[in-house]
Amino acid sequence: MGALSTTEGTTSTSPGRRRGRPQRLPEDPHPIDRAEVGVTQRIAWLLATARLSGDQETCAREAFVVGLGERHEIHVDRTRISRWESGLHLVPERTVQAYEEMVGAVPGSFLAVARGLARSFGAEQPARRLPRPEEVTDLDRVFEDLDAGRASGAQWLGLAVELTQYDRVYLHPDTWRSVCRSLLAELARAVGPAYVSRYETATMLLLQPDSQRHMLRALGEYCTDPHVQVGRGAVSMLAQLPGDQASDLLIRLHGSGHRTLAPATWGVLAAKAGRQQFSDDYRDVLVRAAVHGLRRAEATPHGVNALELAAHLPDPAFEVVLSSLRNEAKRTWLLQSRTTRELVPPATARQVAYRIADRAQATGPRALRDDPDLMLRRLVREGLFHLVKVRRRHAAHLLGASPYARALAPLLLDLACGQDEFLASRAWSLLSSLDCTEVRDRVRAAAFDCRRPWVQGRALTQLGRDRQPLSEADADAVTKLLATEHAELRYAAMFALGMSSTDHVLPLATHADDELAAAAQWWLRTGSALHDPLPAAAA
Repeated sequence: MGALSTTEGTTSTSPGRRRGRPQRLPEDPHPIDRAEVGVTQRIAWLLATARLSGDQETCAREAFVVGLGERHEIHVDRTRISRWESGLHLVPERTVQAYEEMVGAVPGSFLAVARGLARSFGAEQPARRLPRPEEVTDLDRVFEDLDAGRASGAQWLGLAVELTQYDRVYLHPDTWRSVCRSLLAELARAVGPAYVSRYETATMLLLQPDSQRHMLRALGEYCTDPHVQVGRGAVSMLAQLPGDQASDLLIRLHGSGHRTLAPATWGVLAAKAGRQQFSDDYRDVLVRAAVHGLRRAEATPHGVNALELAAHLPDPAFEVVLSSLRNEAKRTWLLQSRTTRELVPPATARQVAYRIADRAQATGPRALRDDPDLMLRRLVREGLFHLVKVRRRHAAHLLGASPYARALAPLLLDLACGQDEFLASRAWSLLSSLDCTEVRDRVRAAAFDCRRPWVQGRALTQLGRDRQPLSEADADAVTKLLATEHAELRYAAMFALGMSSTDHVLPLATHADDELAAAAQWWLRTGSALHDPLPAAAA
């Protein structure tokens, strides 16, 4: 099956001259049920679609070649651009950053996605050319901005690159402590590209020997706070660390009953099991966790992560889980997912994902509306339905950084508000990585629709991620939801208030309910939602 052809190609206005072959965008050559991922092709797809949908005065291929040379001193020809954008050659990191600037993307957004793909799927890292003296990151400026709380995702990434490109690096222990604490605090409230860049920064520091112990200490402090309200970023860091020490901490958190951290461990248990990071001593604990999770409502994210955990277990342990399930439908679901590596039957995955992808392509950038975009179809399918969470997450990050993000949002919201609770759950999860600016009013309506508390809770958390804070009237309405009997809805309401503005949670810090007051105080210490600034052209 061929790759997408675009309208840009070698053309001639002379009569009788034949139009040249149009550019073809890459697709992932690996079947969806394989562990391998076409990292180079996925990065190429992101860069190519971003350039083709950009301002043609600067992004048409000839102009782009000139701009790379004049603005970034990257001197290449059209052929090199074609090889990069077709996935034949791995793109250097400096060039990835140049694409960000040339197409008007959030600084650091493409680089964070590229690094995450290369790290997670075992590919070679994008090539780094040794910088000229004037290109070295201005660390004094970065540390000033960190202290002031105004560092961007690109600055965080630049700092991590500088600190991890050497075998040994020295910073004063107090500086390490401040950097790691600030990073985890920002990660907790970061949204979209801001989250991806800070997550990659945290991972780089966690894996570097000199910074690792400082990151581990900061993680320990974060995870032992009894009132912490956001666990996903910090807890998922434990998946990067092999060894029994990280496994012990994860198991303790999982069984702690902590309202925020314990649920966040499900996906990490599955990820570490998939990487075979648990010794045989943990078998019984993992089996019990998988059985418990699968007996819960399968539409929940925890049920999906328990399914992945069970599927990754070695055969003897897997058989124990399977025999413990009395529900035939769940047994079939587990067996099917373990074989196909998808959460739904392949025919359903194709039908739903292709419909959404094709409609997004038809309503997205005009320059990308030719033949079906096979990579877009693949990423939507993986982002919604792949069994392995890391595959869903990186597909979502790619889509969120791509020019299709805004076109996908209304289509996924249709699915998220539909009657099928399982499909709705998958859609809400993918929406959390996309730009939902143009569907904010619809998300708001769902957040105040009390007929379906579960949908209402997911909509509230999505509303909290929006760049536009809650109005005073909406904040008052959300505050009233803190009295609901539904625990997940109460959490979502506090999340929406805390992410929106510290002004909305300040009155709650002295609330008579100790648990509610402690949550409000945590948000006051941590701060509201963090978005990296949009370039002027995209704002």
